[in-house]
Amino acid sequence: MGQMKKVFVSSTYSDLVEYRDFVQKAIRQAGAEAIGMEDFGARDQRPLAESLTVVEESDVFVGIYAHRYGFVPDGSEISITEAEYRHAISKSIPVFAYILDDNYPWLPMHMDRGELEARLNRFKVLLRKYHVVKVFKEGWQLAAFVAADLGRLIN
Repeated sequence: MGQMKKVFVSSTYSDLVEYRDFVQKAIRQAGAEAIGMEDFGARDQRPLAESLTVVEESDVFVGIYAHRYGFVPDGSEISITEAEYRHAISKSIPVFAYILDDNYPWLPMHMDRGELEARLNRFKVLLRKYHVVKVFKEGWQLAAFVAADLGRLIN
C-alpha cells in the first residue's frame, strides 16, 4: 500500500461527538489517518476556509448526518457541513455518506426545527440522489460501515 490515506470526517459536532469517536477509531484501525474539526479545535462554528483547505488535502470524505443542519456562517447560504461536502465533490474526492435512521430515538436538543430542518432535509435528498447512503443507528454500526467502505477503497 502506498501513502497513508487521509480521511476527512464531516459532521455537526456536539450532537455526534461519540459517533465521531467510533468512526475515527475505525479509520485508524483501517490504517488511514482521520482528520476533521478536532484538529482545529472542536466546535460547530469552525472557520470555513480552514475546513475547506483540510477537505482539499484529503483522499476520502466521510459525511455523517443526523438531525442538525449545522452552523451557517454570515453571508453564506449553506452550513459549514454542507459546504465541506460540496467542496469534496468539486475536488472529485470520493464521498461516503451516512444518515441517522429517522426512527432512532434522538435528543430534541440535538434536532433542528423550522428553516434549518427544511435545509437539512433538502441536503439529505441531494445526498440520497448522488450516493449510496447507509442508514445507521448505533455508533459501532456506523464505525463498521465506515471500516467496510474504506476497506474496499484502500485494498
